[in-house]
Formats: sequence, structure tokens, C-alpha cells
Amino acid sequence: MNNIERKGKEISKDKLMKLADLEKIEFDVQQDLLETLKEMYEKEKTKGQTFSDWLKNKPIDELKRIELNNGGSVGERYEDLIDSYKKGIDVMPGEDLTNYIERIRKAQLIEKLKEE
Repeated sequence: MNNIERKGKEISKDKLMKLADLEKIEFDVQQDLLETLKEMYEKEKTKGQTFSDWLKNKPIDELKRIELNNGGSVGERYEDLIDSYKKGIDVMPGEDLTNYIERIRKAQLIEKLKEE
């Protein structure tokens, strides 16, 4: 009754609610990170410098220390994702940092659900 079928595997309503909660938290953190990065860019950019160029030239250590608007830090997970993005690991052509983080985190959430 409270299950949704998917190719022979059922997902309970509780799991769907957990996924929705995780995605909401993830979305909020991503939005907070993006807003923080935009604010930094606006303060620090040089004339004619694009956001991508600014981000590529930003020291990775400085990005790792970003404090989010809600008081938390980007943390180790984002630190690893930012580092991987800068190294070009699994980055799709034309993909920006925000979309990269979103895609990787969604894949991680799906894998976590499969394990349960």
C-alpha cells in the first residue's frame, strides 16, 4: 500500500520521505554555498573577469574555509568535491561547480538508498 514499485525493488514511504528530507537539506546547503560564492565573486572580481575564471584562480584552501550563511562550513565533503572539480574528475563539458556538486551528491543519495 505505501510502497512504490521500481524494477523489482520497492521503496517504502519512509525511505521516500528520508530521501526528500536529504534532498531538501542538500539543496539548501548548495543554495547557501552558491550565494556565498556569488557574494565573494562580486567583492573580489576584476574588471571583465567571469565567475568561472575567478573560481579557477581562487586558492583551494580559501574555498575549503568558506563559512556558510547559516554558520556551518563547507566541510570535508564539499572540500573533496571542490578539489575533484578543480582537478576535472568526472566533470562534464561546460559543467559549473554548482551543477557538478548537485550531480555528484544526487548520485551519492541514490547509491545510499540502494544500500538500504
